[in-house]
Amino acid sequence: MISTLNPKTLNHLMSHDLRGKLHQLEAFLKLIEDSCGEALDAEGAELLEISQGIVTLLDARLLGLLTLLQTRERAMERAEVALSDVTAAVLRAMRAQLDEAHVDVDVGAHPMVLGDRRMLEELLTELVSNALQFKKPGAPATIRIQLRQQPEQVTLQVIDRGIGFDGRYKERIFKPYKRLHPEGTHSGVGMGLPVCAVIAERHGGALCATSAPGEGATFSLTLPLASARRGPHGEPSNTGQEP
Repeated sequence: MISTLNPKTLNHLMSHDLRGKLHQLEAFLKLIEDSCGEALDAEGAELLEISQGIVTLLDARLLGLLTLLQTRERAMERAEVALSDVTAAVLRAMRAQLDEAHVDVDVGAHPMVLGDRRMLEELLTELVSNALQFKKPGAPATIRIQLRQQPEQVTLQVIDRGIGFDGRYKERIFKPYKRLHPEGTHSGVGMGLPVCAVIAERHGGALCATSAPGEGATFSLTLPLASARRGPHGEPSNTGQEP
């Protein structure tokens, strides 16, 4: 049935019906905690806490799925964008989070891509946040951001020296809810990278990862250059990109 729903209907179903019911359940559990909490024995208090945790997790998962759907469907504001400007904007916005990190930036070139600047900033923000989250315990995060330009495309890489992951699962991490680390060890529900992959796809590009346990990870975003999208008379072309 869900596959037959249009995106607008599915959006409304998740935003208002499903999440609305979860919020009602959350309020009901809070009422039990406030009115009966002191009367609960240890087992009852534990069950209440578990129930509240499940509701919170389900809401986060629904919100993640909703974000993925909205990313697929939202209108793109296309313009020529310099990835070096995107990088600078993200680093400015994340200055507080990066205060104790070692960040090396090599974006000397200024290649232009045709895309939605806000979406590209969201993608890079997620990749940098990911590098911060999966740093090695007890050590500051070490992150390198670099641009590499080819004749018709450009690759933006976020390289970290964090805990890494088994490279055999490099495609799994871009699927919804697929986590390589046990729940509770790191925040999130496993939806950030799938959203990034959708953004890359909508720009006619691709996002991939390489890694090994204990050796950090490299996330590479490859996009067509704006010049490669221009027609014979310099007009923008949608070749390889959604209309």
